[in-house]
Amino acid sequence: MLPPAMIPAASRSVPVSTLSLPALPFGLSRYEMNFNDEAADFDRKHLSNAWALGRIEHERSPFLEPVVAQKMVDLYHDRRGISWSHGGYLEDRTELWRGGYLKEPVIHGGIDVTLPAGTVVRCMRDGTVVWVDDDKNPDGGWGPYMVARTKNDAGAIEYVLYGHLGNMFVQVGDEVSRGGVIADIGSPPHNGGWWSHLHLQCIAREYYEWCCDNDINKTLDGYFPCSQLDLFRVRFPDPSALLWDATADVASVSGRSGLSMP
Repeated sequence: MLPPAMIPAASRSVPVSTLSLPALPFGLSRYEMNFNDEAADFDRKHLSNAWALGRIEHERSPFLEPVVAQKMVDLYHDRRGISWSHGGYLEDRTELWRGGYLKEPVIHGGIDVTLPAGTVVRCMRDGTVVWVDDDKNPDGGWGPYMVARTKNDAGAIEYVLYGHLGNMFVQVGDEVSRGGVIADIGSPPHNGGWWSHLHLQCIAREYYEWCCDNDINKTLDGYFPCSQLDLFRVRFPDPSALLWDATADVASVSGRSGLSMP
């Protein structure tokens, strides 16, 4: 049983615990975008006044506006001549979301894959759909999302979440196979109010089941405090291997492939 103690974070919360693990290595590709670095660069070139206004008058990060975040990502893609990118696993996004619903330094527990709205999303691992919902939380909802129960390479049960979707083509109880179409990428405001992207997150069995028992839309989040990095590294296993293994099959835009990693 996971600990019931909580740290409030506006409309969401995370359990309190302490656990120390050795640091894990992180991979890097030319498609990996560091959102904190890009936000700082974009702010300096395009948004210095808007950022200050958002923080001081509204206590709201400008990047919580999907149009602003989308422009930042599009400029990054244009500079590098690429059509898609992804964020890093366990990426510190404190500066990006200053003024957001989490009030202390925050870590991203999954990988954001930025693709155009309407891009077809394909399943990354065989499994069973166990959750389909539309989380419309205005403080940072998942939007339409689904969770599949799967097994990792070692045979342990875990769960894979696909968030910020548009149309979903599966329902609870469906058996899904790697490469099968399950949804498409959503657009704001229906995708939870974000720029157009897929949020991919692995969740350890015990923690996922605890979240289900305690209102999943309030307890399960894509972010957690920096102070709990060691704990959530275990609760949210690295989804990078899924992305690398399945990138060539994950998505196609308007019926054409071309988003595979070289």
